[in-house]
Amino acid sequence: YLLECNGYHKIGRTVDIVSRMTAYKLHNPMPVKVLATSSVRDGRIYERWVMTYLGKAWHSGEWFVFNDVELLRVINRWFKC
Repeated sequence: YLLECNGYHKIGRTVDIVSRMTAYKLHNPMPVKVLATSSVRDGRIYERWVMTYLGKAWHSGEWFVFNDVELLRVINRWFKC
C-alpha cells in the first residue's frame, strides 16, 4: 500500500488494509489517506525491492517524501495492477 500523511508517503504491506488504516488513524493525530494498493505474490520481497529502488526519497522508517511528479511515477510504476 501507499499512504499519504501530512506530505509524507508510507510504503508498506498488509493482508487487511482496513485494519491497518484503523490502527494508523488511532495512533496518528494527522489524517492518513490510502493513495494506492497492489496485490502481489510475495509482499515482503516486493516491499523491500520498492523501498530500495526509492531510497533517494527516503525520510525515515518506511516514510518517503515525493514531489507531485515523483508521486505519480511511483503510483503508475509500482501500484497499478
